[in-house]
Amino acid sequence: ADRASRMRSVRETVKRDVAGFTLGGLGTGESREERGTIIDGVVTELPRDKVRVIHGLDLPEDVLDVVGRGIDMFSAHYPDRMAQLGYGLTFPLRPGQPSSAQSSGDPRKLNLRERSLERDPTA
Repeated sequence: ADRASRMRSVRETVKRDVAGFTLGGLGTGESREERGTIIDGVVTELPRDKVRVIHGLDLPEDVLDVVGRGIDMFSAHYPDRMAQLGYGLTFPLRPGQPSSAQSSGDPRKLNLRERSLERDPTA
């Protein structure tokens, strides 16, 4: 939906007596910048005392970005799926900080079945 439609929708939605608000329809091809602009606009209209949930974002960086923009909770299948496949997710907490992931070619995934991880080096 275009920005004007989203803003009209949020202004009408906040008139209802609900426990919280869900943002949907994101993570469908828009750039991170476009998504941020949409979220910033919508969040400014939402009451601070009601929970804000977003659906459809999976990457750790995206989750951190939306939390920083005022989103309280998120729903995503990616972390569950990675755990089912035997991966732990890792990512830097500060931009420019290297990830601690050791395998898989993706710096965000840590293959928990990797032989080098069989023993805890701190034990």
